[in-house]
Amino acid sequence: MDLVRAAIKLFEQRGYDATTVDDIVAEADYARTTFFRYFPTKEDVAFMDLPRRVTALQAVESAPPDADLWQAARVAVTEQVLGFTAFAPELEAACLRLWFTEPALHRRYLELVVQAEDHLTRFFQQRAGDDPDTAVKCRVLATTVIGVGRAIVRSQLTDESAVRKALDDGFRMVERGTLIDSLRVGQPALSRASACRR
Repeated sequence: MDLVRAAIKLFEQRGYDATTVDDIVAEADYARTTFFRYFPTKEDVAFMDLPRRVTALQAVESAPPDADLWQAARVAVTEQVLGFTAFAPELEAACLRLWFTEPALHRRYLELVVQAEDHLTRFFQQRAGDDPDTAVKCRVLATTVIGVGRAIVRSQLTDESAVRKALDDGFRMVERGTLIDSLRVGQPALSRASACRR
């Protein structure tokens, strides 16, 4: 955790590109070999344990054969989001700012998002089939589940009960088909336009 704190401090002070691994280990008083024992690259230090949590989503593939696919994916994402937001809440806000302001870190963030979506897409396809129509549906479902998790992480909630409630609310809106309706509140023109298309 000292390495993460040192890295975030220097990234914010100097900028990501201007900070080297040597700078980080000097600030934290660690050896360079210790840094690479925990983080494969400089950019990974800004994501704490998120890469490991993305990889952990593959565990959903061990769900029982008769498992509800949506619920299994929902539980897997909930578990990893709760773990991430509780890992180092005092650093989370700073990390999030860096993910969306530093181009290199934003690219890495998007890579992790795609990896997470790929894990869940593969799970859905293994259980539901991989014909073209089903493959599209599986990709849409995976993107939706991950999208709920991303929205909650970006909200910067750190209290476990608040994170859990936000996740439950997000998944419930998707399940009930009320997400679009929630955007129409106070927007009669949008509602009328939608009604005309029906």
